[in-house]
Formats: sequence, structure tokens, C-alpha cells
Amino acid sequence: MKNVVKIFSLGLIILAPAAHALSISYGHAYEDVTKKNIDILGLEHTFNNNITLGTEWKAVPDAKADGSAGNAFSHENFYEKKFKVKYKYDFNPYYALGPELEYVKKTDGNKYKIKAINDFTLTETDKIYIKLVNEKVDYTNGKATKKMIYAESGYSKKIDKTKITYEYTYYHGEDSKLFNNKNMDYRHKFNVEYKLSSKLKPYIEIRNESINSKSDKRQTIFETGISYSFF
Repeated sequence: MKNVVKIFSLGLIILAPAAHALSISYGHAYEDVTKKNIDILGLEHTFNNNITLGTEWKAVPDAKADGSAGNAFSHENFYEKKFKVKYKYDFNPYYALGPELEYVKKTDGNKYKIKAINDFTLTETDKIYIKLVNEKVDYTNGKATKKMIYAESGYSKKIDKTKITYEYTYYHGEDSKLFNNKNMDYRHKFNVEYKLSSKLKPYIEIRNESINSKSDKRQTIFETGISYSFF
């Protein structure tokens, strides 16, 4: 975890003077089939002009001698580093639209995403969103490039200090198999966030995802974490 502290400290020093809204986050995820433990670290800040810069780093423990997933919080290595920039334009109090560009450096390749994010405010407590995504993954291990488009649609509701969000994602692979040897896949995501204070927000999240493109097996990912806002 020493590297984590260094990264976060450097990020805060660089971004704090110019930040309109600066936040850090930490999450821990567990996959019930692969038994993999994942630590997720995030840093994000938004300028006054609604441009947001963010980064997210994922780490996993070294595998055991028999090849199985390693124990949580032990001998961790970063395997995925994400960098993103996004912008949101509010057309009126009920609708906002914005692009998002994302680059992910993985141990086995590079991932590129272009998103169009639509936010609809129904009431003070109810919102829906639709994200249209074009994704490309270039592998460095000889695997064929993967291209897919997908839509993430979600609904969130605030009840006092609690925000509940459900999201459904449908994937379509362009000449790429995604799930059960088919060029389609889907995901369910359920998230509960609690506003502990004006700055501190713990959360829990449950996701149902496919394991790989050649099998019909799916797994549940359990994640819990917390975010802290400085401004």
C-alpha cells in the first residue's frame, strides 16, 4: 500500500490548487467464482467549467503457488490504470449531455472508450441516465482486437441521505464474441450510497457479470468502499 499513498499524495498536491470539486475514493471488490480480490483507488476533480479529470487504479494480490487467486491485501500489483476526461453541459434543469473520453492501460493491452452521457432529472430525488459507449481493446499478447458498442441505462432515487441506483448494460460485439460464444452480453448493477457527512460517502455495490466469452457462466461481484470530497 506504500505506492498507493505516494500516488494519492502526489495527485492531491498537483490538483488541489485548481480544483472546484476534488474527491478520492477507495473500494474493495470480491468475485465469488474466480475468488479474485480487487482494490480500486480513484482520484477525480472538476473545474468550474464542468470539465472533469479522473484516474482509477486497480490492484490484485499475487496468485498463490497453485495458480489460484491470492489473499486479499497481500503483495498487490497494479494491473489496470484508467485515465478519463469528461464534460457536462446543462441544457436546462431537467437535461444534461456530455462526452467522456477514457484510456485504460492494462497488463495485456490498451483500452479506449468514447461515451455520450445523457442525464435526465425527473424530480429532486429521481434521475435516469443513458450512456452510449464505443469501446476498443488492443491486446499485446497476440489476441485479436476487440470492438464493441453498448448502452448503460440507470435509475437513481434519493431517500433522505441514501441514494439507490440500478443499472442495466447491454453489450454488442463487433466481430467479437463476448458471452457464451455470442456477440452479446449484459450486466446488472445495484448500488447503495449513504451520505455520512457533506464530505464522506460509503457505498456497497453488487454486480452480475459474465466470466468469459466462451462460457455461459456468470458471477456476482461484491464491492464496498468510501469516497471523500475535499471541496
